[in-house]
Amino acid sequence: MALLAAPLVAVAWAGAPAEAEWALDVYGGAAWTKSADLNVSGRDDTGATVNATIFDVKTNTGVTAGLRAGYWIDPLPFVGLGLDLFFFSIPIPAQTASGTGTLTSEIRGEPISINGAGEARIPSVTLPALGFSPEIRLRWPLIKSKDYPQGVLQPYLTGGPAWAFSLAGDSVDLKIGGKFGAGLSVTLVRFVALFAESPGRVVVTVPPARLGEFSARCAQRSVAVTDLGSVGEAGTKLALANLGTLTLAELARAWEDTLPSLYGH
Repeated sequence: MALLAAPLVAVAWAGAPAEAEWALDVYGGAAWTKSADLNVSGRDDTGATVNATIFDVKTNTGVTAGLRAGYWIDPLPFVGLGLDLFFFSIPIPAQTASGTGTLTSEIRGEPISINGAGEARIPSVTLPALGFSPEIRLRWPLIKSKDYPQGVLQPYLTGGPAWAFSLAGDSVDLKIGGKFGAGLSVTLVRFVALFAESPGRVVVTVPPARLGEFSARCAQRSVAVTDLGSVGEAGTKLALANLGTLTLAELARAWEDTLPSLYGH
């Protein structure tokens, strides 16, 4: 078993400089499972004892999601340890393979068989599995600064042994393999906002005597018009409807000083 996961969401927190840097990750992405032999034992649908093997069963790309906790070692900030709990799917396409023994049975409600000539017919099914993996993590801090000594961007690799659980009839089948991953961690700033802009609005100043004419021309072209207010005293004040009067100096301060005051600059 070999998996590669693309992280979607990551949350991390750090202790004091003398402590380890702890992290908690929630991730999801694609999963690639290496082709493997399929061993079948027990009794088939006819009640006969079965001990069969299907060789080199091919798989398609599946999905994976998981929760990972760990920490980065302070004396070696490039190295970390973690524990990964994950789910992954194994899509098996319909295929013909070689096998030993004979088999007439079902897998997730679909027929699977091996005939006397050693030809195995496998249906298209998706197998779910759960697993856990203790792992070693390696990272490369990029865009480092005084505020972000470990870097804003952190490409990383993970790897370690993995144990996967899947249902085998009425019992749980446990397999050991390896899990390998790669990703990119992005450190978020203290204030984050999402916004959208569009060029569909225009502010126009019109002499009061021609306001009616302007509104009529807009109406002819199905363009909505909203009267925001009026500019007075040689352009030093702006009277906004339902908001009151503001000086241009007040408006300028609100525009120029907001972000610096939020970020302490």
